[in-house]
Amino acid sequence: MKRLGIPRVLAWFHRSWLSDDWGQDLVEFGLALPLLALLLFGIIESGLLFLSFNTITNAAREGAHYGAISPANEGPSTCAAPSGAIGSQAVCRFAAGLDPSQVTYRATRSGQTVALQVTYRYAFASGLVSQAFGGSPTLTLMADSAMRTE
Repeated sequence: MKRLGIPRVLAWFHRSWLSDDWGQDLVEFGLALPLLALLLFGIIESGLLFLSFNTITNAAREGAHYGAISPANEGPSTCAAPSGAIGSQAVCRFAAGLDPSQVTYRATRSGQTVALQVTYRYAFASGLVSQAFGGSPTLTLMADSAMRTE
């Protein structure tokens, strides 16, 4: 006797995809997706933060080195409006990937030592998320470097 009904492929589809667990799978995916997205964006954000910190550290080192081999004025300055301060050209050149209006630096010369402090206000790419958890949308990064004059 030949059995009438749905062909085998449609029966498999009906059993596999249209089972009672289909709705449960969607709910579990909907609950897990925001957590996975938050984890992914956190990893990306920490990588950008680490890159910014390395950039200002290198800028401070190069600015102090430049100030040690060439005479210049002391004092604070910013890359948005650079002055003739110690290492201003080197700091702004090495901080080229950052927002120049947020990069400030202060140079001091005492005896045979040139000290340079670079400060950068890092704006989180996910600022709304950090504010939602009670945090600040910016973080101040600082790097210091000192070198002897030659």
